[in-house]
Amino acid sequence: MQANLAKRENLDDTAAILDSLIAEKIDLVSAYYLLASLFVLKTQFAIAEQFFILADKLRPNDPSIINGLGCVSMELLRHHEAIDRFKQSLALKPNDPMIYNNLATCYVHLGEPAEGLKWARMAFEGEPDNADTEQNLSQCLLGLGQWEEGFKHYDSRLLLPDRKERFYTADKSDKYWDGTKGQTIIVHGEQGLGDEIMFASMLPDVMKDCNVIYDCNSRLINIMRDSFPDIPVYGTKQQNGDVEWYGNHKIDAKISIGSLAKFYRKKKSDFPRKPYLKADWGLRGKYCAQLEMLGKRPKIGISWYGGAKRTSQSYRFNPLANWLDILKLDADFISLQYNKEAGEKIERFNKENGTNIHHWPETLEDYDETAALLMNLDLVISAPQSVVHLAGALGVECWRLCAHQSMWLHGEHGKDAPWYGTVTNYWQDKDCDWKPVMERVYNELRRFI
Repeated sequence: MQANLAKRENLDDTAAILDSLIAEKIDLVSAYYLLASLFVLKTQFAIAEQFFILADKLRPNDPSIINGLGCVSMELLRHHEAIDRFKQSLALKPNDPMIYNNLATCYVHLGEPAEGLKWARMAFEGEPDNADTEQNLSQCLLGLGQWEEGFKHYDSRLLLPDRKERFYTADKSDKYWDGTKGQTIIVHGEQGLGDEIMFASMLPDVMKDCNVIYDCNSRLINIMRDSFPDIPVYGTKQQNGDVEWYGNHKIDAKISIGSLAKFYRKKKSDFPRKPYLKADWGLRGKYCAQLEMLGKRPKIGISWYGGAKRTSQSYRFNPLANWLDILKLDADFISLQYNKEAGEKIERFNKENGTNIHHWPETLEDYDETAALLMNLDLVISAPQSVVHLAGALGVECWRLCAHQSMWLHGEHGKDAPWYGTVTNYWQDKDCDWKPVMERVYNELRRFI
């Protein structure tokens, strides 16, 4: 039903039709179900839930309605409630791959890949051609450090709707690279800044096997050119249609930078854990002088939240109030929080608490400047966000504050991720409980200082 609704050009017209069906009391259950599905498509999940509840009251024990209730619970981040509803739906409709996959999704979001893998395997067996199902399988495997099998399924992300919209289109005729050595290939970014920085650690590997052209996020172009001077680097990955440089090269194939992992990251020993990016020397000197003006105390960079709503931002939020004891230690604290509203919040926090967090927004708007600043810091302490990847790639010591629900990119729960040698993870032991994490960080930072 949702798929049919999604094809309608005007969702408001659809809503009007359904409203008339309800007014005339023509099959109220189907009308409520369709209205709920409509609001799911419009990402208005709280409203969708109310229509699913109305449908459930009229037709209890309908597995599709209960599954719908589970889906909106999951979207509203009530994952344990969603799991209960999916299991209730599964009892009424056994062996349904869609419900298996919904359960796997919940456990991925909860940071419980071992339990998720059980459901993801059953879902994949039932629907091996479903990209969403295969991606859940990949996420669970990677979350358990099963790199070879996990990355074997990782390309399924490229078939997901949101990936298709962002996928690389410099020339659709180029075939996807299959690992053949000696070819000229385009390696292109396709994910967020942090992921692209992380996956760039594989550029030295593929450069040994092929003639590489790297098309990166435009914000990274100078860093990547400085770090990989032996290959052409362009910053046009977000550009649709033709790009000027394309005709200057005879291209054999292309590949997303994340997809290189299936060739070069099959086991833990394949991760070199060494710095691979460089910051501009002139800018490094600028920030060396700027930080020296603050005095001789240790210089600590901090960031307290990252991500967006679709990438579990709520789990990556560690309010500044939790940092107060840390911020009163004998060090200079430099904000690495890039959000536009950060400056105002820091100013108010400093005024209310007698702290002195330094915030230089112009530095954080430019990644070349950010990298140069990081190279002059003694330590970075941050929630999971792109600056952690930048610090790790530069070889700057970094403490990452990981929620219990963290994604596979942050490593197996309780361990450090294999991508960087200078990033240490501080994990929550249970959901949404930052207090023990910040106490450990406080004690470690006292020793560090």
